[in-house]
Amino acid sequence: VDYAFLLGTPETEGTFEYTGIGAASCSTRPLHVNGKGRLKTSAGALEFSGVTSAAADSVLTLDGATVGSVLKGVTDGAGLSIVKEGSGDWTLDGPVDLSGTVAVRGTGTLKIHNPSHEPYKYFKLTIKENAAGSPVWTGEKFENQSYKTTNSVQLLEFGLYDRDGNRQNRGLKKAATWLTAHPSLEPGECAVASSREWTFNAAPQDLEALFDDVLKFSGDSYQHAMIASRTASADPGNPMVKDNPDGWLPIVMRLTNGTPEIVSYDICYYQHNTSSGAYANPTAFEVFGSLDGEEWVSLSKVACVYPTSSAGTPYVGGSTHCWISNHDRVDTVGTNLVRQLSQGKSLAFLDEHGETVEAVDPLAYPVLPGISGFSVVPPAKAVATGPDGVVLANLSVDALATSAEDTFSGFRLAESGTLTVTNVRAGAVVDISGCLGGLGNLESLRRWTLVCPGGPAAMRISVRGSRVLLVPPGFNISIR
Repeated sequence: VDYAFLLGTPETEGTFEYTGIGAASCSTRPLHVNGKGRLKTSAGALEFSGVTSAAADSVLTLDGATVGSVLKGVTDGAGLSIVKEGSGDWTLDGPVDLSGTVAVRGTGTLKIHNPSHEPYKYFKLTIKENAAGSPVWTGEKFENQSYKTTNSVQLLEFGLYDRDGNRQNRGLKKAATWLTAHPSLEPGECAVASSREWTFNAAPQDLEALFDDVLKFSGDSYQHAMIASRTASADPGNPMVKDNPDGWLPIVMRLTNGTPEIVSYDICYYQHNTSSGAYANPTAFEVFGSLDGEEWVSLSKVACVYPTSSAGTPYVGGSTHCWISNHDRVDTVGTNLVRQLSQGKSLAFLDEHGETVEAVDPLAYPVLPGISGFSVVPPAKAVATGPDGVVLANLSVDALATSAEDTFSGFRLAESGTLTVTNVRAGAVVDISGCLGGLGNLESLRRWTLVCPGGPAAMRISVRGSRVLLVPPGFNISIR
């Protein structure tokens, strides 16, 4: 089997209790939670590398009085929630990817190490190499020939998607000035960040065509696609090849404020024939993310990919529209796009050595990107120990509970999110400031959605300095 333990069933909680004195670990095979599972130790510390769920809506409870137990690499699988109980300390060590909830109870502490930072606001698509027309097979690999006469790129769409499969970079507008260094874009803008001069066709074949959601062709030519070029003869020392950064085309995007976390992308283009070779399709590119547009993190890298037929030969002659995706989480989006663009053709890919490539690398994100709820019941505590802290976009609190100043340590609130408050009294202003001890960026709650299960409707969130109030309709707040 591919797991060390299969813990519990959907009906019955399975418990793994460690009674040894010294520390114990399992790093070769993961722990599978098959419904309801509990890890408990009151003696030596436990460490598991790799935890996932084998049944939908699984719940793993971390229990005991021991300090220093660790779960490394928690993945959602079929759906997983984490509950921390007891007086001990447990650590979630990245990467951690959950769609369920995290609840901290008892008198102990849940620590989250190396956590996810806030969603990236900037993205960069760097096109490193093209292949106008048919790539040339040298007997050992496909070799790009187009840079010998021209550097050009043609591309239909580049899409960024959230966890629900919604495209989040639709309608980006070109910045007034092309950028030659670190970008300074306004939300919703895009630009080229290169010291080399790139020329774009007039609309609808300019940079904004990448984000217009229009797939329109006329014969063997684009009508809504980005077409960019740079004459190689004017800059002979900088061909568009993978080992020459000066020849690359870096396209920078800044998403609008409040955009949900991006978890996948796709890129699509039309495979032209050799006679249209001046318009080149990208065959090597890299996708980056950034919080500030200056420090970039590589998220996905495609070394040298050529779309091929099922027989392994390159598509030429305008016979298909090609699609590449990182196949991460939103497969339905990619599937629909394949059906629309591939015209029933196979979408196998070959690398530069003629070997089949199954899929592009997934976007590389760190810890806790999208839990559906986070709650701490005092006197329990939650601590983020990584350099970026934890950004919460879903928080649940009890209006009757009172937290300490350090109930939340190292946590910040996202620009937008959902606040769920239980035990809200109808017909009165409710002060929940005492439920939020230690949380930073309380001002963001003004933009959050409020949910009061079983309570009054139409309440709104009012933030006055360090005080957070739930206000019924018709009430006006004045604090002196």
